Amino acid sequence: MSERLTILRHAGREVLLSDFSGLQGEELLASMREAIARDATQPDGSLLLTDITGCYVSSEIRELAVDMGQMADRRGFRQAIVGVTGVQKVIFMLVKRNVHLARNRADALAWLTDTR
Repeated sequence: MSERLTILRHAGREVLLSDFSGLQGEELLASMREAIARDATQPDGSLLLTDITGCYVSSEIRELAVDMGQMADRRGFRQAIVGVTGVQKVIFMLVKRNVHLARNRADALAWLTDTR
């Protein structure tokens, strides 16, 4: 597994981190595919934190991201994403409402592990 795909512990819970920050093109696609393979082996209801800060989203990357989101929805994963900004944020909120668009990783971890 890549160093960009790790498991964090926060508030006694495991959180699957996919750190795509700063990646572009083929490197981003390869990391996303690796994350899909990892996430497919995780139990339903897992906690996912994805950091896309500074990523350029091409149509191919967008399609793969949709596939990732659909798998996460089917499996009941709780998801937080860091790095969605501007117009992307507005569009994302209209399309995908069961994901927390976090200000930063600390905000994402707090939301993911909140048991309220």
